[in-house]
Amino acid sequence: MFQKTENRFPCQSAFSLVELLVAIAVAAALAALVFMGLRGVFAAGDRARCISNLRQIGSAVAAYAQDHHGQLPGSTATVQHWTYYTFTTRRGAGLTVWLAPYLALPPPVSGGSVAECFVCPAARRQVRERHLTTVNASYGAGVTLIEETGKKVFPFGYYSSSTVNEILPLKLQTIPTEVSKTLALLDADRVKYAGNVVVPEVPSHGTFRNALYLDGHVAPLPLE
Repeated sequence: MFQKTENRFPCQSAFSLVELLVAIAVAAALAALVFMGLRGVFAAGDRARCISNLRQIGSAVAAYAQDHHGQLPGSTATVQHWTYYTFTTRRGAGLTVWLAPYLALPPPVSGGSVAECFVCPAARRQVRERHLTTVNASYGAGVTLIEETGKKVFPFGYYSSSTVNEILPLKLQTIPTEVSKTLALLDADRVKYAGNVVVPEVPSHGTFRNALYLDGHVAPLPLE
Protein backbone atom coordinates (compact mmCIF):
# COMPACT_ATOMS: atom_id res chain seq x y z
CA MET A 1 0.00 0.00 0.00
CA PHE A 2 1.27 3.45 -0.84
CA GLN A 3 1.36 5.84 2.05
CA LYS A 4 -0.07 9.30 1.57
CA THR A 5 2.74 11.78 1.94
CA GLU A 6 2.32 15.33 3.14
CA ASN A 7 2.96 17.99 0.52
CA ARG A 8 5.85 20.05 1.82
CA PHE A 9 5.26 22.73 -0.77
CA PRO A 10 1.57 23.55 -0.66
CA CYS A 11 0.21 25.49 -3.61
CA GLN A 12 -0.16 29.19 -2.90
CA SER A 13 -3.07 31.07 -4.32
CA ALA A 14 -2.15 33.55 -7.09
CA PHE A 15 -3.03 37.26 -6.99
CA SER A 16 -6.58 37.92 -7.98
CA LEU A 17 -7.26 40.51 -10.66
CA VAL A 18 -8.61 42.91 -8.04
CA GLU A 19 -5.50 42.57 -5.87
CA LEU A 20 -3.28 43.14 -8.92
CA LEU A 21 -5.18 46.29 -9.88
CA VAL A 22 -4.97 47.59 -6.32
CA ALA A 23 -1.20 46.99 -6.26
CA ILE A 24 -0.78 48.84 -9.58
CA ALA A 25 -2.88 51.76 -8.32
CA VAL A 26 -0.83 52.03 -5.13
CA ALA A 27 2.44 51.92 -7.09
CA ALA A 28 1.15 54.63 -9.48
CA ALA A 29 0.08 56.83 -6.55
CA LEU A 30 3.49 56.47 -4.90
CA ALA A 31 5.25 57.27 -8.19
CA ALA A 32 3.10 60.39 -8.59
CA LEU A 33 3.97 61.54 -5.07
CA VAL A 34 7.68 61.01 -5.73
CA PHE A 35 7.41 62.89 -9.04
CA MET A 36 5.61 65.81 -7.40
CA GLY A 37 8.21 65.89 -4.66
CA LEU A 38 11.03 65.97 -7.18
CA ARG A 39 9.36 68.77 -9.13
CA GLY A 40 9.10 70.75 -5.90
CA VAL A 41 12.80 70.21 -5.21
CA PHE A 42 13.70 71.26 -8.77
CA ALA A 43 11.46 74.33 -8.55
CA ALA A 44 13.05 75.44 -5.27
CA GLY A 45 16.51 74.98 -6.77
CA ASP A 46 15.53 76.95 -9.87
CA ARG A 47 14.22 79.83 -7.75
CA ALA A 48 17.40 79.94 -5.69
CA ARG A 49 19.64 79.92 -8.77
CA CYS A 50 17.52 82.63 -10.43
CA ILE A 51 17.83 84.86 -7.34
CA SER A 52 21.58 84.28 -7.31
CA ASN A 53 21.79 85.26 -11.01
CA LEU A 54 19.91 88.51 -10.46
CA ARG A 55 22.01 89.43 -7.42
CA GLN A 56 25.17 88.85 -9.43
CA ILE A 57 23.87 91.09 -12.21
CA GLY A 58 22.84 93.69 -9.62
CA SER A 59 26.39 93.75 -8.22
CA ALA A 60 27.76 94.23 -11.73
CA VAL A 61 25.34 97.13 -12.38
CA ALA A 62 26.44 98.81 -9.12
CA ALA A 63 30.12 98.40 -10.02
CA TYR A 64 29.51 99.83 -13.50
CA ALA A 65 27.67 102.83 -12.07
CA GLN A 66 30.45 103.45 -9.56
CA ASP A 67 33.05 103.48 -12.34
CA HIS A 68 30.93 105.80 -14.51
CA HIS A 69 29.95 108.48 -11.97
CA GLY A 70 26.49 107.00 -11.37
CA GLN A 71 25.70 106.43 -15.05
CA LEU A 72 23.79 103.21 -15.72
CA PRO A 73 24.60 101.04 -18.76
CA GLY A 74 22.57 101.42 -21.96
CA SER A 75 20.62 102.25 -23.91
CA THR A 76 19.64 98.61 -24.19
CA ALA A 77 16.86 96.48 -25.59
CA THR A 78 13.94 95.56 -23.36
CA VAL A 79 14.55 91.81 -23.50
CA GLN A 80 18.04 90.70 -22.44
CA HIS A 81 19.39 87.88 -24.61
CA TRP A 82 21.62 85.38 -22.83
CA THR A 83 23.77 84.89 -25.94
CA TYR A 84 26.38 87.53 -26.72
CA TYR A 85 28.46 87.89 -29.86
CA THR A 86 30.70 90.88 -29.20
CA PHE A 87 32.02 93.10 -26.42
CA THR A 88 31.47 96.28 -28.45
CA THR A 89 29.31 98.60 -26.33
CA ARG A 90 26.88 100.48 -28.52
CA ARG A 91 23.29 101.65 -28.62
CA GLY A 92 21.01 98.65 -28.28
CA ALA A 93 23.67 96.27 -26.98
CA GLY A 94 22.47 93.86 -24.30
CA LEU A 95 23.50 94.18 -20.67
CA THR A 96 25.70 91.13 -21.20
CA VAL A 97 27.92 93.37 -23.33
CA TRP A 98 27.84 96.46 -21.11
CA LEU A 99 28.53 94.42 -17.97
CA ALA A 100 30.95 91.86 -19.44
CA PRO A 101 34.06 93.11 -17.53
CA TYR A 102 32.14 93.11 -14.24
CA LEU A 103 30.74 89.61 -14.78
CA ALA A 104 34.10 88.18 -15.92
CA LEU A 105 32.51 86.88 -19.12
CA PRO A 106 34.95 85.14 -21.48
CA PRO A 107 35.34 86.49 -25.02
CA PRO A 108 32.55 85.21 -27.28
CA VAL A 109 33.28 82.27 -29.56
CA SER A 110 32.22 82.07 -33.19
CA GLY A 111 28.44 81.75 -33.22
CA GLY A 112 28.07 83.41 -29.82
CA SER A 113 28.54 82.46 -26.17
CA VAL A 114 26.00 82.07 -23.37
CA ALA A 115 26.18 84.24 -20.25
CA GLU A 116 24.93 81.72 -17.69
CA CYS A 117 24.05 84.39 -15.13
CA PHE A 118 21.44 85.66 -17.61
CA VAL A 119 19.77 82.23 -17.87
CA CYS A 120 17.00 81.47 -15.40
CA PRO A 121 17.11 77.66 -14.93
CA ALA A 122 13.31 77.52 -14.72
CA ALA A 123 13.11 79.22 -18.12
CA ARG A 124 15.66 76.78 -19.55
CA ARG A 125 13.61 73.87 -18.19
CA GLN A 126 10.48 75.31 -19.85
CA VAL A 127 12.39 75.63 -23.13
CA ARG A 128 13.32 71.93 -23.00
CA GLU A 129 9.88 70.68 -21.94
CA ARG A 130 7.95 72.76 -24.50
CA HIS A 131 10.55 72.62 -27.29
CA LEU A 132 10.66 76.41 -27.58
CA THR A 133 13.33 76.73 -30.24
CA THR A 134 13.09 80.53 -30.56
CA VAL A 135 13.77 81.30 -26.89
CA ASN A 136 17.13 82.84 -25.97
CA ALA A 137 16.22 85.25 -23.17
CA SER A 138 14.79 84.87 -19.69
CA TYR A 139 15.16 88.37 -18.19
CA GLY A 140 13.80 91.72 -19.28
CA ALA A 141 14.66 95.28 -18.33
CA GLY A 142 12.35 96.66 -15.67
CA VAL A 143 10.06 99.64 -16.08
CA THR A 144 8.68 101.46 -13.03
CA LEU A 145 5.50 103.52 -13.24
CA ILE A 146 5.27 106.75 -11.25
CA GLU A 147 1.60 106.70 -10.30
CA GLU A 148 1.39 110.40 -9.43
CA THR A 149 2.52 111.53 -12.88
CA GLY A 150 1.86 108.47 -15.05
CA LYS A 151 5.46 108.59 -16.29
CA LYS A 152 7.63 105.50 -16.64
CA VAL A 153 11.20 105.07 -15.45
CA PHE A 154 13.57 103.17 -17.76
CA PRO A 155 16.83 102.84 -15.75
CA PHE A 156 18.81 101.38 -18.67
CA GLY A 157 17.06 103.51 -21.26
CA TYR A 158 15.06 102.17 -24.16
CA TYR A 159 16.69 101.41 -27.47
CA SER A 160 14.96 102.34 -30.69
CA SER A 161 16.32 102.34 -34.21
CA SER A 162 14.92 105.86 -34.38
CA THR A 163 16.89 108.23 -32.19
CA VAL A 164 13.73 110.30 -31.79
CA ASN A 165 12.06 107.49 -29.81
CA GLU A 166 15.16 106.35 -27.97
CA ILE A 167 15.35 106.86 -24.20
CA LEU A 168 18.84 107.33 -22.79
CA PRO A 169 19.93 105.48 -19.65
CA LEU A 170 19.70 107.34 -16.37
CA LYS A 171 22.15 108.28 -13.68
CA LEU A 172 21.48 106.94 -10.21
CA GLN A 173 21.45 110.50 -8.89
CA THR A 174 18.64 111.53 -11.25
CA ILE A 175 16.25 108.60 -10.85
CA PRO A 176 12.92 110.08 -9.69
CA THR A 177 11.89 107.05 -7.65
CA GLU A 178 13.44 105.29 -4.65
CA VAL A 179 16.11 102.91 -5.89
CA SER A 180 14.76 100.20 -3.58
CA LYS A 181 11.45 100.45 -5.46
CA THR A 182 12.83 100.89 -8.98
CA LEU A 183 12.88 97.76 -11.13
CA ALA A 184 16.13 96.87 -12.85
CA LEU A 185 15.43 93.38 -14.23
CA LEU A 186 12.73 90.75 -13.87
CA ASP A 187 11.75 87.36 -15.27
CA ALA A 188 10.54 87.74 -18.85
CA ASP A 189 7.72 85.78 -20.50
CA ARG A 190 5.16 86.25 -23.27
CA VAL A 191 2.51 87.22 -20.77
CA LYS A 192 4.57 90.20 -19.60
CA TYR A 193 6.25 90.95 -22.94
CA ALA A 194 3.35 90.23 -25.29
CA GLY A 195 4.23 88.78 -28.67
CA ASN A 196 7.94 88.39 -27.98
CA VAL A 197 8.93 84.90 -29.14
CA VAL A 198 12.44 84.96 -27.66
CA VAL A 199 11.14 84.61 -24.07
CA PRO A 200 9.32 81.66 -22.40
CA GLU A 201 5.58 81.26 -22.99
CA VAL A 202 4.45 81.49 -19.37
CA PRO A 203 5.99 82.86 -16.13
CA SER A 204 8.94 80.64 -15.26
CA HIS A 205 8.13 80.42 -11.54
CA GLY A 206 4.39 80.02 -11.83
CA THR A 207 2.66 82.57 -9.61
CA PHE A 208 5.36 85.27 -9.45
CA ARG A 209 8.38 86.73 -11.19
CA ASN A 210 11.73 87.28 -9.52
CA ALA A 211 12.65 90.96 -9.72
CA LEU A 212 15.94 92.81 -9.21
CA TYR A 213 15.72 96.36 -7.88
CA LEU A 214 18.32 99.08 -8.35
CA ASP A 215 19.49 98.86 -4.74
CA GLY A 216 20.56 95.27 -5.46
CA HIS A 217 17.87 93.34 -3.57
CA VAL A 218 15.77 90.63 -5.23
CA ALA A 219 12.13 89.97 -4.35
CA PRO A 220 9.21 88.00 -5.82
CA LEU A 221 6.85 90.17 -7.83
CA PRO A 222 3.24 88.85 -7.90
CA LEU A 223 1.66 88.47 -11.32
CA GLU A 224 -0.64 91.25 -12.41
